[in-house]
Amino acid sequence: MRKLIKLFSLLAIVAILATFGLWLVVRSQLTVDNLVTRLESRCNLRAQIGAHATGVLVHPARSLASGSLIVALVVEDLALAERDAVVEAGTPHSQRTAITDENAILQIEKVELEVDLGGLLARELAIRKFILHGVHGAITIDADGADTISPLFAAPGTQAETEEQTDTSKTASSGSSDPRIFLPIPATLNRAAITDSSLVIVNHRQGSRTSLQDFQLELTDIEADTANPEERNHCDIALSAKLAMANLKTDEAFLDFMIRGNGRAEPLDRRDGSFAPSLDAEVTLAKGSSVTGLPLLGMLSGSIEALSRIGLRLGKLDDHSSLVDDMTTSLLYRDGQLLFRKGLELDFERYALGLGEGSWLNLDNLEHQFKGRVTVSEELTAQARDGVETFIRKKAGNTVADAAVEKVLEPLTNAAGRLSLEFVSSGPLPDPSVGIVTQIGDIGDVLETIGESLLRKKGGIEGLLKGLLD
Repeated sequence: MRKLIKLFSLLAIVAILATFGLWLVVRSQLTVDNLVTRLESRCNLRAQIGAHATGVLVHPARSLASGSLIVALVVEDLALAERDAVVEAGTPHSQRTAITDENAILQIEKVELEVDLGGLLARELAIRKFILHGVHGAITIDADGADTISPLFAAPGTQAETEEQTDTSKTASSGSSDPRIFLPIPATLNRAAITDSSLVIVNHRQGSRTSLQDFQLELTDIEADTANPEERNHCDIALSAKLAMANLKTDEAFLDFMIRGNGRAEPLDRRDGSFAPSLDAEVTLAKGSSVTGLPLLGMLSGSIEALSRIGLRLGKLDDHSSLVDDMTTSLLYRDGQLLFRKGLELDFERYALGLGEGSWLNLDNLEHQFKGRVTVSEELTAQARDGVETFIRKKAGNTVADAAVEKVLEPLTNAAGRLSLEFVSSGPLPDPSVGIVTQIGDIGDVLETIGESLLRKKGGIEGLLKGLLD
């Protein structure tokens, strides 16, 4: 997911870089060939434009002398692909064979851009509007973590360095030892948006396929100044999307979420002013969002030794289950890590899954640390009770079992009588290490205590033997 966040952020950087040439040319010079040449001279890619339109506007609330001259640019059917021999040969855009859908890494139906020329003259990038309509793409991440999108935004003639490649020899050969991105001048943006977009990420490193559909993103009140990231570094954000993840080997979906949220973002790293977006937001998972086959839930279903020791199985928690109501939580995203700033409760049809405050998930490698609780439905609680009772009857007989079942389950049930267990989960999310935090008594101690109680009852040893042999 961090790749996804950087993708849309880098698209904004491409637009910013393109605007530096706008104020140097007159309207008649903004031809398709010129726009493509400018983009390809700054980025390691091949570009294609279907159509474009330009205009010069004057903001009605200001005079021309006050710097309200606006250059407006609309580009339609923009496609980005790997740099190839056609680009290196300098073939004009009008003489090229079209980029095929199979070769296009990103396709954008329409780009709208409005830039205040007065701001540029004052060495401040003032973008009034930057909107991407219909961004569609497919990104592949290999087993080493290298992706197909980062090389497009490297300087021409270099090979982009992924953050996972830290070996110095690789850094030297890439021609780029510093992966940080700095804005050359302060920038403000009234409104930016991405509408009606979709993206598919095939991640061989994680073994997952992520699909983002109906993606809507709106940014307002944007200000970014590399020289002053403490004070001029903010952005309001609102988003919505349908997010689905599937196992790459089996193609089985294990997560299907409908997400909406809003919050405050910082485009720059406060430490050095480099481009490194962070986000503090309230995020809602909509009713009907579902999970299926999560390894964490599969392990809680009954493969944990602490549970099997007393014959307790929680049922098929990894079956498909949907949220019965909207759920909202507070999230902090920074340096690739998603932190749950407050606890959340996911109330599914057969169970409720809670994650405690401070739980986190690294979006780069899916490493995680969850402190949680799972509370199962009345139906699954009854099944778990039957399992414990059957287990004890086989070991100690009917008389002991009648008393032992309640003794064993009492610490594991909540006030509503439903089975509820605290757990911790860590490591890679597809292959987690899961442990039970709730104290589970030793079955031998429970049976010994009940046996002593029976001995004190009328009948002494004969009563106990009679009970065990029932």
